[in-house]
Amino acid sequence: MAGRTISFPKGDGSLAHNNREFIANNVFPERTGWNKTYIRESIADAYEKCFGEAVREYNAGQKRNDRKISNYVKKIENSDNGENVFYENIVQLGTKYDTPVVDEDGNLTEAAKEAVDLLDEYARTFQERNPNLYLFNCVLHLDVKYSIVLIVYGVYRVREKLKIGTTYTNRKKNVYDVKCKRIRKILKAGRDSGSFFIH
Repeated sequence: MAGRTISFPKGDGSLAHNNREFIANNVFPERTGWNKTYIRESIADAYEKCFGEAVREYNAGQKRNDRKISNYVKKIENSDNGENVFYENIVQLGTKYDTPVVDEDGNLTEAAKEAVDLLDEYARTFQERNPNLYLFNCVLHLDVKYSIVLIVYGVYRVREKLKIGTTYTNRKKNVYDVKCKRIRKILKAGRDSGSFFIH
């Protein structure tokens, strides 16, 4: 495989767009059936798994009802300390010039097939490589106009104990993944080193 670039831009976080609940201008709807969903879980279920027990323990220790947390997702949404409810990162391999999705006959190109294989491995092993991130939504998109992208959504969590408070919550930790060896080999093989945008 010829050298290609790889980028990890931070996304805006539109779950509805990622799950194709609506079709944006940069999407070819006739190819949406080619997309591959690895996991699709609601943010409410993800928070229950990550923080449900901790929230209940926190509430049990509160004597005043106004200090109890009734909806932790809403609490994070309204937080002013830099937390996000979830984080979106996009993994793009190649460009529209060296990794076009389809050929002139509308078939998947060989370069695209190679990219799909690499991103498929990346997606399947992402959770194992990132134990501090709970992956709740992950889709490989082949219906985007110019490129193949893998979009991952996660909730950052503390590995040791998921405490509720200003120290331990959904604050982003230094665990973002750039360790997929096969993908990094692509960068080494190319003339350019590529760009990593890590947020």
